Amino acid sequence: MRRLLVVAAIVAGCGPQPVRPRHDRLLWEANEGGVLHADLEKVVVWRSPRLAAHSAARGTLAWQAELRGTPEHVAGPTLVYRSSDSQETMVAIDIGDGRERWRYFAKDYSKLFVAGGRCYLAERNGLVHAVDGFTGECAWKEPTVSHALVSQLTADGERVYGVDAEGQLVAWAIDTGRIAWKIDVGQTLDPLGLVAGRVLVNSGTLARKLVAYDAATGRRAWAWDRPAGPNGAWIHGGGLACYVVGATMHVIDAASGERLWERIVHAPPVVGDGAVLVAAFESLVACDARTGQVRWEAKGLSRVHHADAELVVASDDRRLVVLDAKKGSPRWEFAAWSEVRWAKRCGPLLAIETYDRPAGREPVRHTVAVLRVE
Repeated sequence: MRRLLVVAAIVAGCGPQPVRPRHDRLLWEANEGGVLHADLEKVVVWRSPRLAAHSAARGTLAWQAELRGTPEHVAGPTLVYRSSDSQETMVAIDIGDGRERWRYFAKDYSKLFVAGGRCYLAERNGLVHAVDGFTGECAWKEPTVSHALVSQLTADGERVYGVDAEGQLVAWAIDTGRIAWKIDVGQTLDPLGLVAGRVLVNSGTLARKLVAYDAATGRRAWAWDRPAGPNGAWIHGGGLACYVVGATMHVIDAASGERLWERIVHAPPVVGDGAVLVAAFESLVACDARTGQVRWEAKGLSRVHHADAELVVASDDRRLVVLDAKKGSPRWEFAAWSEVRWAKRCGPLLAIETYDRPAGREPVRHTVAVLRVE
């Protein structure tokens, strides 16, 4: 059965204009703005001040709207943004037809986070709001323990989590907003991690600890004295907490805190189906998630963008390669207009972003393309 694979890259320019194929899987390509959302029906793109949706199969314009603000997140069927007319107003646009669906007022808000079709935001005085992404109605409003939030909010199916200015890690019940638990964690660095029933906290530059708290109770589960070096980044998934310090990735069992393995990386890794995909020394390597043992290696690829049980999407400059996730063998390649910088697959859809800055005064170049996959 034939499926569609949408490859979206970004280019300054005007709306989509199908062109003569230069690749046997290419359905259409266009000059367009940044991709905000992609599914089987539409690709939604943004080039200030224009928001537009195009047919995923044909590239024809479905709708367009002019925004007075910058899109931030997708919540359920809506795309939300802060109005430039009033910095205290959040506006939601219906992805289906481009019409404004609702507006929500929150005084001097920040720390917007979206999960499960809801928008969670915090006012600077510490009041946390839970807003339904479908209706714009407030589900609940609750204060922090004492001060404004200093961390980004994050959430799972049971609770919402954040750290306030006094170093209190707070968990609010997701249905009522009541504080489920709170604990003093001291200085922290954004963002909080959330995986395998653990809330992961980076305790800061001086303490150099990564600490995990039980998401249900707030009890400390484990701590790790991370190596000296610049503050790194969390990569979560598959029950793993991967932390990169300098050029070394440390892989930790998120539930138990057991240090599993480590490896040199030259680009951010991606956690796939039972594997961690690592790019280093001009090769892409698939490592077993638990042991670090190499499953396969693909030469000449410098960056991994996406991994699932079926496909791995990687690139080297302008060459996009789709590989078999089990064997690492290439399925097909696509010559992008410019450097591939980001890609994400949503079922049979894959959105990728490219970037090219020509010499001189020529404008930055990006592209949108839609390809067909057997």
